[in-house]
Amino acid sequence: EALRPIVTPLLAQHFDDHRLAYAMFITKWPGDRSAFGPHRDPWFVDETRFRSITVWCPLVDTPTPDGPDNGTLHFVPGSHRFTTAPRIHDASATIFEGAQEMILDEASYPVRLRAGEAVAFDNGMIHYSYRNASPAPRTVVAFGLVPREAQLYYLQQEHPGSISVYAVDSDYFIEHNPFSIAFGLGSYEEVAREPHRPLAVTRAEFRPWC
Repeated sequence: EALRPIVTPLLAQHFDDHRLAYAMFITKWPGDRSAFGPHRDPWFVDETRFRSITVWCPLVDTPTPDGPDNGTLHFVPGSHRFTTAPRIHDASATIFEGAQEMILDEASYPVRLRAGEAVAFDNGMIHYSYRNASPAPRTVVAFGLVPREAQLYYLQQEHPGSISVYAVDSDYFIEHNPFSIAFGLGSYEEVAREPHRPLAVTRAEFRPWC
């Protein structure tokens, strides 16, 4: 909430008819456990009608000018168009378990940014970062943007073969986390239950997509 009045006028200069859904600081601390493997962010809106965006802005040079990688963000170009399957709030529920080595070795590209620069990307795009091998924390500020008229949603697989869809508001991102609703916290209403059959893509199947 403190970031909202600061960044809203800046974001309005670049994005028409969008609103800020959330703003957060993300710190990648040095160490071997700081890597975040290939993943796609969940649906925040009904992607049969809208798309959502993350604006990712490091507060330090990423990578550092003369040192080791501190967590540069990598993307698989065009991967937000690979499939229209709903994405739930579970970073481990990827459809490309069998293609991760190909993503890391062949299909992705780094986006190198100086402190204060930003990259905007569709939340359906595959992205990841290696561990922070520098001695200092790498902190970024990230903003979630959605079309102004779009309803915010939280998707969770609570039953075999289906996804529960909850209508939420921007307070959800402040007061809750991806496990809150699953544990019965909050007063958000389940508005739909959609069939869901998890997909798995092999390396051979992933290559033509690229």
